Amino acid sequence: MPDEGTPDPSTWILRVDGLVRRPMSFTIDELELLGATSHTGAFTCELGWREGDMEWQGAPLSRVLEIVEPLPEATALYSYAPGYRALIPIEAASTAILATRLDDRRLSRERGAPCRLVVPDRSCQLSVKWVGRLEPFTRGREQQPGPRRPDLDA
Repeated sequence: MPDEGTPDPSTWILRVDGLVRRPMSFTIDELELLGATSHTGAFTCELGWREGDMEWQGAPLSRVLEIVEPLPEATALYSYAPGYRALIPIEAASTAILATRLDDRRLSRERGAPCRLVVPDRSCQLSVKWVGRLEPFTRGREQQPGPRRPDLDA
């Protein structure tokens, strides 16, 4: 049984809504049908752990966005997980991965299973564990990338 707040892989879906032409939801199997990409590199967590040469594997975020078609005014994404929300610059989507695997194995709960958004070369706070929703939106000038406490409706 997953920890409180940790999604159950058998019922997990990724919801993509907000400023998009086609709001959609994706299961893990559906994400894996979109193709695969990977990123290998060191990973340093804000909580203090660091590992090198990790290979994150999964669907390219850019492919998901092609399908849902963000509206032209969408300049950033909110990535939601239980109790957490991060602002991701839209330009980071070109290299971001919706990872379901790490080093050729399904992600562990500790690493973000069933799906983790991995944003290479950015703060690890943007690589959201247990991601369950993506919301393209219009970013205000004062809104900086990084974590936020989610609104109650998340």
